Amino acid sequence: MRTIAYITPIPSPFQQEFVEGVARELPPDVEIHAICLNGLPRTRKHWNTEPFGITLEVPKRECLVQTLKQLSPSLIVAAPYSYRLIHSAVRFARKHRIPYIIGPNEIMTQHSRGLRVFVRETLFRLVTRNAEGIAGIGDGACRFYSRLFKGPIENIPYCFDLSRLLSFIPHDSPDEITFLFSGQLTQVRRPLLTIRVFSELVRRHPERNLRLIISGRGDQYNDCLKAIDDYSIAEQVTWMNDFADWSDIHTLYQ
Repeated sequence: MRTIAYITPIPSPFQQEFVEGVARELPPDVEIHAICLNGLPRTRKHWNTEPFGITLEVPKRECLVQTLKQLSPSLIVAAPYSYRLIHSAVRFARKHRIPYIIGPNEIMTQHSRGLRVFVRETLFRLVTRNAEGIAGIGDGACRFYSRLFKGPIENIPYCFDLSRLLSFIPHDSPDEITFLFSGQLTQVRRPLLTIRVFSELVRRHPERNLRLIISGRGDQYNDCLKAIDDYSIAEQVTWMNDFADWSDIHTLYQ
């Protein structure tokens, strides 16, 4: 039996469905094992999902190396490229001459400039130097990474079961335009920019019934509340954060 070791930061529903989808396509003599570098963080507890795969114990580097030795994989797939534990997995793969793939990776954040961009791109080149291939999430990521990596690149879509979403009846109201921000309220996701742009739309189009739904938690939560108050758009903003589980979050897209 050949084994693929798939290394990922947390046991998210996206990762679980991705791993299960890959497992269904593998030949009978190949199996895939997920290795989660961390458990589910506090900010993701509202997913109410069961853990899957192998979650590393401390000391994590030693646990990762021991787990890889036990699995004796024929292929290592790991992401994201910037994690130190992923670097340990890459060193393990090179030392034991195991082929490895880096990904799936989202596109690098585009608001960084100068030295920070140079460091990130240099690190990516170093980590992928001997990789059999890489995987990007979406066309934009694949185009971006093709500048940095000249080997095979696989395009991996955001992967989860769409059947429940497709069963919803679309909300169609000619008198209302609804915008949605769904994600962590952190600087990299730029929720404050979303709020500022929405407030400008409200100012420019007072005749339209505009609505913004915000779903997420993070260290910019209080900043978002203040911005909404400062722009006087509280009546147009709806918060949605009370979900029973991961599948319940899909109701956002109704």
